Parts: sequence; C-alpha cells; structure tokens
Amino acid sequence: MENLIKRILLPIKLDGDFMRAIRPVAELAYSHGAELHLLYIGDPAVYRSSLWWFHPKVAPLELTKEKASSLQTIKEITSSKFTISVFASIEWGKWRSVLLSHAESIKADLIVLNEAAIPRKKITSLKSNLEYIIEKSQCQVITLLTPQTQKVGWNLVVIPITDFIPEIRLQTILETAILQQMKVHLITITPEETGQSSADFFYLTETLKRLKPAANLQVECHCLKNSYNPIDSFLHYARSVGADLLMTRMSNTRLQ
Repeated sequence: MENLIKRILLPIKLDGDFMRAIRPVAELAYSHGAELHLLYIGDPAVYRSSLWWFHPKVAPLELTKEKASSLQTIKEITSSKFTISVFASIEWGKWRSVLLSHAESIKADLIVLNEAAIPRKKITSLKSNLEYIIEKSQCQVITLLTPQTQKVGWNLVVIPITDFIPEIRLQTILETAILQQMKVHLITITPEETGQSSADFFYLTETLKRLKPAANLQVECHCLKNSYNPIDSFLHYARSVGADLLMTRMSNTRLQ
C-alpha cells in the first residue's frame, strides 16, 4: 500500500478560522508523504451578476489578486509548518462542478471536505453539494463534520461497509487513527432481501480483521435501516454520534 495517497484536495474558505481545519489534513498528508492541494472556488455571479450568463468565469481582477494573496500566505505557512508540498489554486464557477473538474485534473486520490465551508444550495429539494460530491467523486472523500475550532484532533471516524471491504479507506486513516486513539464505527445498510444478511456479516467481519493490527482502537459495528438515500443515512448517523469525519467513496453509482 506504499504511496496509497499521493494528492489530497482541500477546498477552502478564506476566513480566519480555516487554519485550524487545515492542520489535521496537513498532518494526514505528511503521514502519507502526499501533496496537499488547496483550492479556493469563487462564484463570479456574486460579484458580476449581469455578466454571469455570458462569462461564467469572470471575476474582478482586484478581487482575484486579494484572494490569491491570502491563499499564498496560507500555502507558505502550511508548507513550512508541516514540511509538505502544498499547491494553491483559485478558480471561478459553480462550486461542485469546479471541484470535481479540479480533482480530476490533478488526479486527486482524496478529497477532504469541511462541511462548514460547503456552499448550501438555495433549492433544498435537490441534492446538497456534499451529497453530490460524495456520489460523483471518482476518488475517496473524507467529510469533516465537527467544527475544528471546538476540539483538537479527530476522535471518531465513521466508515460505511457496503458489499465490499474498504481496504483503501482503512489504510488511509489507520495510522492517524492509531496515533490519535480514534474510535471507529463501521456501519452498513440492512438489505431488503433477508438472504443477504450473512453477506453483511462477512464483510463486517473481514473489515474487523483488517483493523486487528490496531489493537488500541475501539471499533463498533452498526446496521442502519434500508433507505432510498444511503448517503443521507450515513451522514445522519455520523452526525448523531458526534463523529469528526465520514469516509466514503462512490463509484459506478454504488457506494464503496
């Protein structure tokens, strides 16, 4: 599993508290010897609404310079403090489209999303930006659920188990989990067909075997009721137990 994670993409908001959220992600990048890519996504419609339909990536030059200066400062601080390779980019456009496009262009292995920094959709009946990224991303996604200003480090991670053993996600977080003595919750969805219950038990058991070398970890297994929206169920469970992060990956319309 050498060089499992080579490039981590972290979309950011340029505010005063974001450095606290960057710290654990930078530490994760350091543990894998990975590059950390910081991405600021601006919505030009906010600044030039009259030009949006004709020039979707138009933004005031002075505003771009201002954001670039702030991002450059964060990049230099992060690179120096954590001794990792840090890259910074500014792009203008629709948040989720730009994020997925940028992730593909840099060949990201992992996207880390800070829930508090994700733009909310105005039409609540549609999928949220978070659900959309989890579903459409071609790489694994970590969603930070607990405001990082309230505590230091990560204490609890939720990992969905769906018809396979999440080896990549386990290896991604295992070193950090051991170091920080994190609790791990493995969750799965109850299948509609009762005959599949033994398969669920098998995958959970095999996943527990992968965690066996980490003897100091506390691991719990939970089965959720079948839902038409498994992503929402996983997010709801993670929030209900006060998890710091949810690790997911979508591929070929199936959660992995």
